Amino acid sequence: MTLNGLVNWAKIRRHKEAFLKEHLLWAWGDEFKAFTSRPENYRDTMIVLARGPYSNLPAEEAGFSPEAWMDISQTIRTYHECTHVICRRRYPGKIDVLQDEIIADCIGLLAALGRYDVPLAGKFLGVTPEGYTGGRLAHYLHGHQGSPASLQQLGADIYRSMERMAKLVQQSFHGDAYEMIDILVNSDK
Repeated sequence: MTLNGLVNWAKIRRHKEAFLKEHLLWAWGDEFKAFTSRPENYRDTMIVLARGPYSNLPAEEAGFSPEAWMDISQTIRTYHECTHVICRRRYPGKIDVLQDEIIADCIGLLAALGRYDVPLAGKFLGVTPEGYTGGRLAHYLHGHQGSPASLQQLGADIYRSMERMAKLVQQSFHGDAYEMIDILVNSDK
């Protein structure tokens, strides 16, 4: 879970102390308004991570021992949530929720496994080449008014999109998962 916009009063106090070393106290009111007009000066983001199987996928389904899957899950979750923060800061309003989720899962898998495992990523969302099987995808389709058949088709389309993304990753990935964010966001595939 990501909490954005937490006021960091320590940053404000440090800025005030530095400001008052060179300015008179009554100038602080205007400086405070100027300083707090830019949220990045005093707002922080906190990421709260739970420990458990990623996407609530059992270790057996993921293809790992329970111990290994817990460690892999923690890495995926950490990179996934950090990717959300990076995407929202770099591309405010550019990417949609579903794209953000798929990219975040990809970055998490790259960090945890060194590769983008499409079948495993498909299990997270509940998509296969045949369509939607039930999973996280439904959470990102607020107000989906289509028929069950259209949801099936959407699942298959998303899976094919993930396969195309895997080819891009295979061509472009050189070891740093976060370096793939810009490539994936700016890809039209």
